[in-house]
Amino acid sequence: MRTEEVFNKPGLEPPLETIAHLPPCPRELVPLGIQHSLGWRILVIILSFLTCAIFTYYSFNQYIETAGFLSLFSIFVIFPICIFFVPWYLISTYQSRVHSFNYYKKIYRNGLSCVGSVTILTQITGTDHDNHLIEKTWTSPFSKVRVDYTFPVDNTIRTGTMMLKSQTVEYLSINTEICILYLKEDPTQSMIFPIPGNEFFNLGKK
Repeated sequence: MRTEEVFNKPGLEPPLETIAHLPPCPRELVPLGIQHSLGWRILVIILSFLTCAIFTYYSFNQYIETAGFLSLFSIFVIFPICIFFVPWYLISTYQSRVHSFNYYKKIYRNGLSCVGSVTILTQITGTDHDNHLIEKTWTSPFSKVRVDYTFPVDNTIRTGTMMLKSQTVEYLSINTEICILYLKEDPTQSMIFPIPGNEFFNLGKK
């Protein structure tokens, strides 16, 4: 999933230049790939059900013919994976990505802009949280980086957090000035801008 609009990575251009080129509110943001993502997930769920049915039928016949405990045991292992876990995982990740897009779309569409600053970069790999205050070395496409930032609103310093892919933050470092979008009615809802189109679906809200 991504957006039709193409955006640079954050930190690549000065925030004032980004703000100067922002379209007026309400801004358009068109998602791409949502139907495709839903379609292949449904197909995988159907295939999972069929695989479970075929495997269960074969294993049960094996159990009847040989009375082998392993055949019966394998049914109890495969059945919950194919019938419950696979559909749950595919549906939940789809819903999370759509929720993520809707959340950031609202901020992008109606958000006010200002210049903020990166305060902390934290690499996140699995359950490990490793603070990086020096030159970044991560390259894994699966790792994420938590970006903490501050921005001024009505003479008050606000804070925000986003989870971005490690490749997205290659131009960011501590104290880097960045463009921040936030909702006037609720500044706790904010985002770094720009971010690549696929990051709008990145489950990035902390």
